[in-house]
This record gives sequence, structure tokens and C-alpha cells, in this order.
Amino acid sequence: MRDVKRIKPFMDKLTKEWEKYPDLRFVQFVNLIFDNADYDPFYYEEKDTLKLLAHTVEYFEAKEVSE
Repeated sequence: MRDVKRIKPFMDKLTKEWEKYPDLRFVQFVNLIFDNADYDPFYYEEKDTLKLLAHTVEYFEAKEVSE
């Protein structure tokens, strides 16, 4: 069985980042994260998803600064 303790930190990080973009619905936010996925997101581990999330947030923060 997978470690259930991995869920809360993952969800906390996801929540923190999603709250920066409250106009996005959940699936819109998730689609943005996986837009740059190298392979089917079904197979991503949480740590890989968090890497994509960080990349997505960096992209949007840089875009906001340049505007």
C-alpha cells in the first residue's frame, strides 16, 4: 500500500498554488500543470506532478512580471 502521508503535503502545495489563480476551475488548473507533461499524467508520481506544478507557477509568475 502506498504511504497515505504523502497526500496531505501534496494537497497543501496544490491548494496553495491554486489559490493564486482563483478564477481557474480545478480541471483548468490541472490542465495547465500537465500541459507540459512528457508522458501520460496518469502515470505521474506526486513528486513529478509537483515538479510540473513548480514549472507552471514559475512560468505564470514570470509572465505576470513582464506584463
